[in-house]
Amino acid sequence: MTEIVELPRGIKKVAFDFDGVIGDTIPLHIEARIEAFNKFGIILNRDIHIEAHHHGASTFDIVSWAISQSQQESSPALVEQVIMLKNKLFYQLVAERSEPVKGIDALIDACYKKFGKLIVVTAELRQPMEAALVRYGFSYMFDLELSV
Repeated sequence: MTEIVELPRGIKKVAFDFDGVIGDTIPLHIEARIEAFNKFGIILNRDIHIEAHHHGASTFDIVSWAISQSQQESSPALVEQVIMLKNKLFYQLVAERSEPVKGIDALIDACYKKFGKLIVVTAELRQPMEAALVRYGFSYMFDLELSV
């Protein structure tokens, strides 16, 4: 069954946040972070990773904070190494397993039909977002991708 989405008048262009709005990627961020930490011998309870993610801090701040929770000595170099591995793992997970947020396809389709090309924004790296849009079949509907 196709959903009918009513859109308000006066809108000229529509921008969507990616993580949590278009793509259900939060669990994949957490999984990639846990795996990256484990590779560096930093074992943390999953709840700490979930708590860190919901603070909305930068990846650098999240990783630094999580290392401090492990009682392991931290350094900017270690934080950067963990982040690089986490980003690589996240990209792989998104390309292989990411799913769109339930119901977002109807809204994106309605907006695309009414306004043409759409905008997508993420605070994360651009490559995983692009891979997910291709995986979901949405890539042709977006012409401006902002990674902030």
